[in-house]
Amino acid sequence: MKYLIPTLNCYVFDEEIVPLRANVQYEIQNVKEQEVIFLENSYPVVIDFNNSKNLVKIHEKNNEYYFFFPQSSNTFFITKFNIQSHEVIISLSDCLNITIDGMLTFQEIVDNLKYSHYEIEKDLCLIYFEGKRNFIVVIKNLEVFVACYYDECNLEDGNKYFLSKLKDSLNHGLVVHIQTNVVEKYLVYLDEEELKLKQDFICFVFLDCVKAGNFKYCNELLNGDLKLKDEKLIKDFFPVFDYFYPLRENKFVLFKKNTLAGICEFVIEDCKVSNITNHH
Repeated sequence: MKYLIPTLNCYVFDEEIVPLRANVQYEIQNVKEQEVIFLENSYPVVIDFNNSKNLVKIHEKNNEYYFFFPQSSNTFFITKFNIQSHEVIISLSDCLNITIDGMLTFQEIVDNLKYSHYEIEKDLCLIYFEGKRNFIVVIKNLEVFVACYYDECNLEDGNKYFLSKLKDSLNHGLVVHIQTNVVEKYLVYLDEEELKLKQDFICFVFLDCVKAGNFKYCNELLNGDLKLKDEKLIKDFFPVFDYFYPLRENKFVLFKKNTLAGICEFVIEDCKVSNITNHH
């Protein structure tokens, strides 16, 4: 069987326009000449199931999964400025690139962002971008220390707080706090409801915590034999990823920047993780 999984809401155009929901699995039948036209924000995209830069193909048992990563409609933009005597170049299209003194320091696929402005506070440089979700980059000591979307911004008594809602199973929020040349980032829970986990959701919660960096909670989900004295070591067991999808209830495909990063499989016993296998 062949399945299509769009990672964003979009449309398929055949004899009529049919909406497709993000992260929903659709069986592929009767594809004409292996090409389908998708519409996203009124922009057409033609893909070929045999060869398309918008698709990542995964084989699992007797099934083929096509993950569709629609490209955004950003136009190209470039600007430059100096931090002290160091040149910073920002180029923005479907991808945000930041170059410092000729070295590519940061690169990330982004969704319809527009450059707004920058601020310099002693050793910090804050670069602001606007979009459906605003985006901030914080450069500290000529390195990108923070780069994230944010949903709320609060300014009080010389403090700046940026909150990014991670919209995951534990309702994590990432807070970036800036005060007098010091920047820190930390996780918070955006609600106080106690989570009563069912066995079917253990894997999802575990991967949400890995993605968010909440390794303490990950460690609590491991059974006694797997628990680590230093929970931060859990990070080293997984590839870096920003999106995951279940092929089965205990087997997940991991992506980074719309590219396959790995596949992991869990064994769950009594609501605890008793084994994790990585496939590359």
